[in-house]
Amino acid sequence: MFTATVCVLGLATTLQGAQPKIQADTRNWIAANVCAAAADRKVDVRHLVAYMLNENRGLDLYSIRPASLGNDHGLFQINSHFQAHRKELPQAHHPYFGATMAADLLLENVKHFGWTWQAFAAYWSPAQAQRGTTDAKAYYARFAKHYHEVDGHLQRAANWVAAGSHLKINPGATTKTALFVSHLNNKKVGEQ
Repeated sequence: MFTATVCVLGLATTLQGAQPKIQADTRNWIAANVCAAAADRKVDVRHLVAYMLNENRGLDLYSIRPASLGNDHGLFQINSHFQAHRKELPQAHHPYFGATMAADLLLENVKHFGWTWQAFAAYWSPAQAQRGTTDAKAYYARFAKHYHEVDGHLQRAANWVAAGSHLKINPGATTKTALFVSHLNNKKVGEQ
């Protein structure tokens, strides 16, 4: 479990690396919402961000892409056809709601597949994950790469916070991110 400060700082730096053109305020807002969703759904935030980077590397909040069935929406590319029963679908473009839907889908897939590579690949295509196709394995390989990328950012953020560096203005870091996370006071993710 990462503190809120570590989570937001780690994710904000991950997002900066993925899409440097996104402004710091937007990165912080996305990071804070994804961290809160992970805490609320009790899933590893690294899983959610790995999905987000796999599905929408451009980090386009308002992305709607055609899919084989329906359309994929938001940062997590929530599919309208398979998620039509969810009352929150229109809110999939908001990072918190998109992340909670992604977390719920992961947990559903884990119930079906267990904690296997197929559970993670099923986010993209349950049928292909079930069959163990090359494409499903490639999706999982990209997911795993992103997971380790996010983990590295979170570990660096944890070291930075442990050293107290988040309380200082660090010219090598994004000043707005440093100021944003400094007030979080090392609370656990999801605490007020």
